[in-house]
Amino acid sequence: MRFWRLRGYLHEPRERLTRLLALTPERSQARAKAIFTVAVLATHQGNLAATSAFLEEGLSLAREIDDRWSVAYMLQLKAGVAWRQGRYDRAVELGEESLSGMRALGDRTGIGIVLWHLASARCQSTNRLSRCTRSASPWVTSWVTRI
Repeated sequence: MRFWRLRGYLHEPRERLTRLLALTPERSQARAKAIFTVAVLATHQGNLAATSAFLEEGLSLAREIDDRWSVAYMLQLKAGVAWRQGRYDRAVELGEESLSGMRALGDRTGIGIVLWHLASARCQSTNRLSRCTRSASPWVTSWVTRI
């Protein structure tokens, strides 16, 4: 995947994974992770509609099979989509749900990523972006201490 991402060839892995998913309808953890990967690729391509569609399918599957890792990371990506669409309150809501999952998993990297995005979404949702930008370090630090 790194090869394709660095060279900007994101269409190829996305097309391959999408075809593979169509051929293998098995409801499994591997499928959930493949759906997450396709959603990430669609996000990098700027196709938020496709990202959202993949995330809906992936979240449904991940919850069905109790794949907590996929649920937490898909919620984090879904929060990112909401943020990009200017739906900051929804991004905070999804981010908080993702954060809960990351904490349950003990995924410190995931927790850090979610807290960073939550800080940004909270700044946007409260119209305090300029203040948050000037004092980003203390703001993020206050969130990171919640780990």
